[in-house]
Parts: sequence; structure tokens; C-alpha cells
Amino acid sequence: MQGVQGLKGHKGDTGQQGPAGPAANQNTFPSTQSYTFPNNGRLTITDPNVKAESVLLLQYMGGEILPPVPLNIKNGQFTVVGLPNKKFRYVVFN
Repeated sequence: MQGVQGLKGHKGDTGQQGPAGPAANQNTFPSTQSYTFPNNGRLTITDPNVKAESVLLLQYMGGEILPPVPLNIKNGQFTVVGLPNKKFRYVVFN
């Protein structure tokens, strides 16, 4: 036969704060919105984070086999081609 449960003990002291985590990557810039391709499948985007030497990663929302393709990347903007009326987002790496 099991006995009656005892009284709840006192709350313990708060532990020490853990160490700070690593700094975030300051050279990665995700798009702040999603974009939709117009009927001609070509769109020019202005983004101050884009530089001529930037690497752009583009992805359709909901996924597709082939991603959108960035063209003519220069300081402050790039052109992208893709499937008409499809939504996409991007990330800039500098």
C-alpha cells in the first residue's frame, strides 16, 4: 500500500545566466515581403542591400522544381525572371 504524498518543497534559487550566443550574420538580408511575377515573368526589384557582387537566393513560395533566376545584378537592384503570377521571396548574401 502506497502512503500519502508529502508536502511540496520550497522553490529553489534562480541559476546563473548562461553565456551570450554568437553574433548574427550581418551580411545576410532576407526580403521583407513576397513578390509576384507579372504576366511577362520579368520583374526589377530595388533593394539597397544588393551589391554588384551579391549572391541572391530566390525561392517560389510553395516550391517549384526550378527557382526564379536573377539577372543584371547591380548596386541597389536586380532583375529576376520566373513563372508568371507565381509568388517568391529572396535572400541577399554579401
